[in-house]
Amino acid sequence: MAFNFDGRTDIDGNIEALRITGTFDWVRVTLITSWRQWELEPYTADFDYSPVPIVVGQFDLHQTQMATELRLESIEAQRDRHWLVGLFADRVTNDGSEAFAIDPILKVISFDEGETELAAFGQATRYFRNGFNVTFGMRVDYDEDRITCERTVTFSPTTQFT
Repeated sequence: MAFNFDGRTDIDGNIEALRITGTFDWVRVTLITSWRQWELEPYTADFDYSPVPIVVGQFDLHQTQMATELRLESIEAQRDRHWLVGLFADRVTNDGSEAFAIDPILKVISFDEGETELAAFGQATRYFRNGFNVTFGMRVDYDEDRITCERTVTFSPTTQFT
């Protein structure tokens, strides 16, 4: 196979996390937070896989994610019972564009999307002397998703949805 140009891929990423734990007389407190950023900018390629410049494409994609969790849990001093309660929040955003060119036609798809998750959770365990344990737990989630997408093609009207 011969290409009319060499493609290009440029990816950057950054991931960071922090965990803080403190133990007090009757409770252990844990805070975990993380942040991640990822970019594919640009990715260009010869999509017809030939030495003739027929179909050329380029992608630019970005993603950012932030998450935080706060936990409170009983400590070892309470041997017949253990409990844990907490809160969680997460937000992810994605945006970018995809462009395809077949001369003289150009198609561009752009998007922007986001996800938000909030949660509260808890569990309680009772330990019995015979080695039998009973655990009850629950998690309540709230999720919200959104997306906006736009498509533009040469010689036709732009379409968009949300």
